[in-house]
Amino acid sequence: MVLVPNQTQNMSCVIINHTDKNIVFDIAKGTAKTTVNGNINYTANDTTFDATLPEPIGEDMRIPATVTAKASTNTGFNVTLVTSKTVWQGLLAGGIKISPRGEVATKKSQSGDDQGITTIDVFVRNKDDLPVVK
Repeated sequence: MVLVPNQTQNMSCVIINHTDKNIVFDIAKGTAKTTVNGNINYTANDTTFDATLPEPIGEDMRIPATVTAKASTNTGFNVTLVTSKTVWQGLLAGGIKISPRGEVATKKSQSGDDQGITTIDVFVRNKDDLPVVK
């Protein structure tokens, strides 16, 4: 997204529940961080950032803590992002993590995969053009 300083952006997310049971999902947010292995974690729990980070975008998002997806329905929820009041350089990255609770989460952990967990990446800049590495 291209947003100006102090702009509010509303985003809508939809959870599709194909099961015959209600499922509660935990919703988390965060600022992206690179792991020691070079992977990007878009909802990092560690909130210690390099001093060059202009704005921890995860702190600028308002989300519900949980969402209950009714059986066999689509359930929406809203995310509100309010950008920094000051101009920043570059691209801010963060994310929204959606994780099931209960039986769905137990089955997921027993299978050893990330089935049911989704991360939506959020990228924000305040200029149309991106910085060029020289």
